[in-house]
Amino acid sequence: MASVTGASLARADDTAKCVEAAEKAEELRGAGKLFDAKAQLDICGSVGCPALVHRDCTNWLVEVMSVLPTVVLGARDAKGRDVSDVRVTVDGRALSERLDGNPLPLDPGRHTFRFETKGFAAVDEPVVLRQGEKNRIVIVTFADSKADARVASAPTPADLLLPAPDAPSYWTGRRIGGIAVGAVGLVALGVGGAMALSARSQFDSAQGASGPTRRDESMNAANKADLATVFVVGGAAVAAAGVVVWLTAPSRKERAGSALAVGTNGRELLLHGLF
Repeated sequence: MASVTGASLARADDTAKCVEAAEKAEELRGAGKLFDAKAQLDICGSVGCPALVHRDCTNWLVEVMSVLPTVVLGARDAKGRDVSDVRVTVDGRALSERLDGNPLPLDPGRHTFRFETKGFAAVDEPVVLRQGEKNRIVIVTFADSKADARVASAPTPADLLLPAPDAPSYWTGRRIGGIAVGAVGLVALGVGGAMALSARSQFDSAQGASGPTRRDESMNAANKADLATVFVVGGAAVAAAGVVVWLTAPSRKERAGSALAVGTNGRELLLHGLF
């Protein structure tokens, strides 16, 4: 009789827990706390609960899971590499001790995720989740490590000096341009000279001919001589222009005098250059 009585009391206690869980789940659903409602529905939807309670909780659990948002968390370092050994809290509550790429359920609404890992400053990420939003990707990037940040924030005296300007090159763009222009002029002079020699030879050959042949050869020689004159005159002008460009290019000394760097270390103005 004692064992029967004990079993009856245990079943009654389990039934009371099932009913209580169903009532809490219904209240939590109405308040929008779907994550906590799911935990209660898991209790009242178990096989040991009364059939009516089990049926209702199972149906409610399906509805809650369909609208319960889920997030997939990730983290990277400053070089874009994945970081998995990360502790994550949401709204001050522990959520995950390590990132594994699996979805995690959360209530809809605004949340603040905090990502923490060894050697890096913590990163806070605000997110607004919507009902029915599944597998929302939330990935943060850790900045440089704390040690690197401390080194970078404490510059040495050498860091306050500006680097010396590079010594100016003798072969400036203007000098190279002068050489190129002069080369074109020399080529034109060469072509004009060759055409002049050809015209002279053709003219001498025409003198030994007679009739129409002499006239045609003489005219061709004259036309070639005119074209040679154009090449010679034009080439001479272009070559002279190249020489002028070369001679008027600033010297190395003049360019060095103008190489000046200006900077500041926060307290005083620094001038650094070649003079």
